[in-house]
Amino acid sequence: SMAGDVNCKVSAGEGVRRFSWDVRGDWPDQKLDITVSLKAWLPGAAPDYMVIDLDGGDRRFYASADDVPLTVTNSVYKRDKLVMRRIPAAGVTWRMGQPIGGERCDGNAGNAKEASLRDNETAHFVAFTDDYYIGIFEVTQQQYRKITGASPSTMKTGTGRDDVTGFPVETVSYDALRGIAADSFLGWPQTGHVLGEGAKLQAFRDRLGLNSIDLPTEAQWEFACRAGTASALNSGEECGDAIQNHVDGRLDKLGWYVGNAKPNESRPEVLYEGPREVGLKLPNAWGLYDMHGNVHEWCLDWLSLGDAYRATFAADWAAGGVTVDPKGATSGTHRVMRGGDYFYSSAWARSACRSGYPALPSDAGRHHGFRIVCSGTLD
Repeated sequence: SMAGDVNCKVSAGEGVRRFSWDVRGDWPDQKLDITVSLKAWLPGAAPDYMVIDLDGGDRRFYASADDVPLTVTNSVYKRDKLVMRRIPAAGVTWRMGQPIGGERCDGNAGNAKEASLRDNETAHFVAFTDDYYIGIFEVTQQQYRKITGASPSTMKTGTGRDDVTGFPVETVSYDALRGIAADSFLGWPQTGHVLGEGAKLQAFRDRLGLNSIDLPTEAQWEFACRAGTASALNSGEECGDAIQNHVDGRLDKLGWYVGNAKPNESRPEVLYEGPREVGLKLPNAWGLYDMHGNVHEWCLDWLSLGDAYRATFAADWAAGGVTVDPKGATSGTHRVMRGGDYFYSSAWARSACRSGYPALPSDAGRHHGFRIVCSGTLD
């Protein structure tokens, strides 16, 4: 029952800040001894959790998930507010892609085999200059509707789903989010984080007061997904059974994929095919949900494969050189999508998987969703 200037950004020259606490309302008929402590964070080292009210853009900050009122999986954070987690990325060198020995990933579409996938998921070292925030959930239907005024999603209420407002928004294209590339707007990476005309992400920037909001690069996405792990799944485990239409018990607890989100004989309790409400499975070590499965998530990068992909690495990558703040290829036809979705096997959902489901920027498929990132330095 605290109100006023609590858990918020304070800038020089703003004058007196006030907050109030209804102590008797919280603990009636009690004798209390109260000690007040004040903790401050510098703008470049803000607390781990940022909660944004979608109705007015008000931002509140918390040191941990436990400090967020009502717990982060409460319905309000899937519909009326948006929770972002600070990712400790600055100066960290990590291995992006599959391990040198490969990992179990057979089972992708078109009978793609492990060797060809490994060729497009080459292990190399990456580092970032700065921390960043990323949404703990995929953007939901109601969040998207609150910001843009409408939801393009095809998933409606029906058998087994009385309320889909907390489901990830889908059927949204890259072009709708960032604007259509043209002569005056080349898009990522040439024009950086500048958005094109009519971009829906501009509505997010305007409403939330954060001009750095964008899609993640695929390196940012994979680093956040892994949360320090080097395995296929961010639980620290490898895939159990990556064949299409097979059940993978190791992925069951982490995300929605073909084994638990599509009706099949072995799982009569599954009532429909499609995404599920965000935040129902286990999070990774950084508190991010549904990084494996549910809907594929758009990333900024053009998709490049094989030698063309390796050409985006540091020149000395094969000798252990580090690629700093990778931006991907400078041109292409398809944009990267990450994380797998409800229709495909665990092979598509692996942390390293980057070529399982490429998509044209104009493609608004029913598997296509997104989550947002923003700078770790507060605007």
